[in-house]
Amino acid sequence: MYAYAYAYLPASTSSLLASSSLAFSALFGYLIVKNPLNASVITSIVIIAGAMAIIALDSSSDRYSYISNSEYFAGSFWDIMGSASYIIAAMPATSLIGT
Repeated sequence: MYAYAYAYLPASTSSLLASSSLAFSALFGYLIVKNPLNASVITSIVIIAGAMAIIALDSSSDRYSYISNSEYFAGSFWDIMGSASYIIAAMPATSLIGT
């Protein structure tokens, strides 16, 4: 998923979208493990979501000229899905191996 995203996104955009894994980690931790969401966690989720919205609104400033709109949004989608799947699959596996 990340490879497809990195093929169509600039490094700055893809790294910011990949940081959405922090938000997924907090949300899945709350839903699955019942970790409490305190003010600092909620604030970080809002900041990450705001940064992704700013990128979506100003996507023409750093987009490669040969990338179409559909490829750019597909790259964004796969980058976010890669972050979510990493939290869903890799983190629990790491936890099981460590125990």
